[in-house]
Amino acid sequence: MKGPTGSGKSFFATTAFGVSACRQIYNVKYIRLPELLDELTLAKLAADGSYRKGIKKYTKVDLLILDEWLLTDLSTDEGAILLEITEARHKVGSTIFCSQIDLSGWHIKLGNETIAEAILFIGVAW
Repeated sequence: MKGPTGSGKSFFATTAFGVSACRQIYNVKYIRLPELLDELTLAKLAADGSYRKGIKKYTKVDLLILDEWLLTDLSTDEGAILLEITEARHKVGSTIFCSQIDLSGWHIKLGNETIAEAILFIGVAW
């Protein structure tokens, strides 16, 4: 879902899709991308298994709503985390990316051409 600031992307994703999915007894998780990356980056540093648990937490939900998608440029490590989540969710659950960035700009924001291609191929329905 793409649109300018204030156009209602987050509201639409959470109320129209998220609430509707909840009413149909689907598991839904909403999170801002910066929060997700902070959580999983810290978990990765902990080396106590919390990183795997975190990835599993985001894999198990039926609908994952990622807000503020690619608002800032990401490091290669952050891109790899997103690729891991996207791959783990492939054919398991749906993901909504709420973004101001057009698909053509994802390569630059993800900071790694290969990771960007993989996420676009796996995570975006054409």
